[in-house]
Amino acid sequence: VEVRVVPTEFECPEYAAAREAFAEAKRNEEESPDIAAPQFKALLDKMVVDDKRNGLIMWIASAEVAQGNPTIALSHRREHCGRLCSRSAALGVKSGLLLGSKEDEAEFARTTEGLCSREILFAAGTIQAVGQGIDLPAVNRGIVATPVAGNKYLWGQVRGRMCRVTEGKDDAVVYYLWDKRCVALGHLGNLVAWNKRVRVLDGEEWIDGREYLREERKRAKDEQG
Repeated sequence: VEVRVVPTEFECPEYAAAREAFAEAKRNEEESPDIAAPQFKALLDKMVVDDKRNGLIMWIASAEVAQGNPTIALSHRREHCGRLCSRSAALGVKSGLLLGSKEDEAEFARTTEGLCSREILFAAGTIQAVGQGIDLPAVNRGIVATPVAGNKYLWGQVRGRMCRVTEGKDDAVVYYLWDKRCVALGHLGNLVAWNKRVRVLDGEEWIDGREYLREERKRAKDEQG
């Protein structure tokens, strides 16, 4: 599985400030709860309605669907999945939802069958419904639309569910939206540590993740004096 990290310009100052305060407390070896956790809801509230960020997700999805690759976007929020599916449908792509409630069972079944037969090439689902409870070996492209790279176990579940090995599958790619203005280099560092093949989009070029991280850390150190 290749991980392709796509930087965003999305900002949530209150979350970024809380994360930095928590990191500073850890550096000083102070006992501190994760004070950014209460801000995660605020982060998602802003993230799921951000048109520019959602446009970036659909840019990735459209390029993969055009190549005939069944693609799933995963989010923490049901409403986010609905927004992404609506945007995909507006582009003329047959799409489906993968949500976990009782009333969504029929749509869930229709979507999984469509992905397996390639009648449906794009679906959006919640991390809870898809990341930890479904096997879709036909899917070879995934887009992680909300942050999970702070949790190694959850990342492993999400990556594994979207990219199973099956006959006829030549490769598998997971795209990860890296909100660098919110989480700094932390999530990128985790992805590089947890995966063998990581590349980062830099302009129009894909850069080796380890090389990119090394340069970014050097630049940050130089800026700090």
